[in-house]
Amino acid sequence: MSQYMRNTASSRQRSGGGSTTPRSAASEISRTSNDPKKAKLRDTDFRKRVLLTRRISFPSATESSDAFAHFETELPSEGYAALEQMQHTNVWIPTDDQLIDNVIREFTYMQNEQLCEAEFASYTAENLLRRDSLYPSYEETREWRVERMIELLVKPSTSANSRLRPPPAIVSADSLEYDFNFKPDIQYWLSVRSFNPDYVRLFSRYIYIHNDRITAPYFTTEYKKDDKSMERAKDQIATAAAMALYNRCLLKIERLKETRKRWTAKHTSSLRHYGLTLQGASYTFWCVRLKSIPEPVSPHEWSWPGCDVVEATTGNMLSKANVQHFIHWVNEIHRWGLSVHGPSCEKDVKFCIEGREKNVRTSLYESRFDPDSDDEISVHAK
Repeated sequence: MSQYMRNTASSRQRSGGGSTTPRSAASEISRTSNDPKKAKLRDTDFRKRVLLTRRISFPSATESSDAFAHFETELPSEGYAALEQMQHTNVWIPTDDQLIDNVIREFTYMQNEQLCEAEFASYTAENLLRRDSLYPSYEETREWRVERMIELLVKPSTSANSRLRPPPAIVSADSLEYDFNFKPDIQYWLSVRSFNPDYVRLFSRYIYIHNDRITAPYFTTEYKKDDKSMERAKDQIATAAAMALYNRCLLKIERLKETRKRWTAKHTSSLRHYGLTLQGASYTFWCVRLKSIPEPVSPHEWSWPGCDVVEATTGNMLSKANVQHFIHWVNEIHRWGLSVHGPSCEKDVKFCIEGREKNVRTSLYESRFDPDSDDEISVHAK
C-alpha cells in the first residue's frame, strides 16, 4: 500500500518489562494488568468478540446489484453536475469511453505484472475515488460538498458529552472492549461548509464535527492484497460503518426527543453507510443498514439494535461493463450522500437547535425540506 495508505500494522509499538521496575510504578503496573483485555483488529476472534457481540453481522442476503435499482434513481441525462445542488462537487466519475478504456488498460497491466497493492490503491484514489476541491473558508452559496479523508484517525469517547461514541456491546458474555479508533484507507465525510456559518458552531452540540471541517461520514473504502486479508477488510468496513451508524442514530434520537415523536420505520430509511473493498482488480460494494427494531418505540427507550453488512455487488476492472458498474455505484453513493444523508443530518440538527437554543432561528422553515412533515427525505435506497 502507498505511503498515505500504508498498513497501520507497521507502526505498532512493542513494549517489554523487566525486573528493575521502580517500586513507585508497581501499583500502576498492577492496575494495568488487571484492566479488561482490549481487542485489536488483527485478532483472529475480532469478529466474534467485537462485532457479533454488538450485533454487527454479515447476513447471506444480498442487495440489488444494480445501483439505480438500489437507490431508486436514474442515470442523469445531463450528468450529475447538472442535478440540483450537485454542480459544486468534483467527485463524479465520468463514464466516457476513453476513461473506461484507460481503467481497463491500467488494471490489466497491473494484474498481469503482479504489481503491489500500493499501485492499485494509488491509481484508484487518483482516478476513481476522487476528492473534492478544498475551500479554506465558508462560501456564500453553501452548496453540498464532501471531503475525502485518507487514513483519518478519530477517537470516540464514552464520556457523557461525547458526540462520537462507540457502539455498545449487546451480548456481554464473549465481548471484548474495543476503542473503535482505526484509520480507514479512504472515507468520505460531509463538509460543514455546506451549513450556515452563523449557527454551525451549535452543530457540535448535537453531532460530531472533526476539526471544525467535516461531519457524518457515509462511505468507507479498504484495500487489501489477498483473500486472507480481505476478511479483515470486511471487518474494518463493518467497524467504521457501525460507529457512523450508531452516532447517526443518536442524533436521530435527539431530534425525536425534541419533536416528541416515536421511532418508526420511516426514521430508519435514511440511516445507512456504504463500503467498498478492493483487492487487486476486484471490487465489492457493501450496504450497511440497521437491524429491524420493534416499532413504534419511544426515543427514551431506544437501544442500539445492531446492523447488517450486506453485499451489494461485486465485479472487476477488466471489462467495460464491470467498470461502468463500478462508476455507477460510486456516483450513486455520492448522490445519496449529498441528496439524502446530508440533508437528513442537517434537518435533525436544526430541529434540535430550534427546540433548545434560545433566540436562534435556522432555515428549517425554508426550502430544503418540509419541517411540518416528520417524513424523511423522499429519495432513498430500497
